[in-house]
Amino acid sequence: MANQNISERRRFPRLNSLNLVSYKVYPAEEAVAASEGVARTLDMSAGGVMIQINESVDAQAILDLMIAIGDDIIQAKGLVVHVDQIKSDVYDLGIQFIDIYPDQLELLMRYIEKRDPNSSG
Repeated sequence: MANQNISERRRFPRLNSLNLVSYKVYPAEEAVAASEGVARTLDMSAGGVMIQINESVDAQAILDLMIAIGDDIIQAKGLVVHVDQIKSDVYDLGIQFIDIYPDQLELLMRYIEKRDPNSSG
């Protein structure tokens, strides 16, 4: 459905949450990181995160992510599925997880459920 809204397409509940993220950007089809930096999450789910960064990144780039949640660090690899330019040097990236260890995913899901009792983990 072309007109299907985002909330109808989402498979996982999202939690609005500001968390520190360390990232490395790998342009599509490249094995060497083009850049790296620190960002913050805007929201997260078991399927991916929205982060805000200060550099332009192409859709379809791959990011290695280290996300701080409480006293834990979650490591994941994600695919940039959309980019929104907020200001001249501020970008929101929608990232879908493509590789995350099951124990890391479980940590993330517990974090979300603990902060959002309405989520249906």
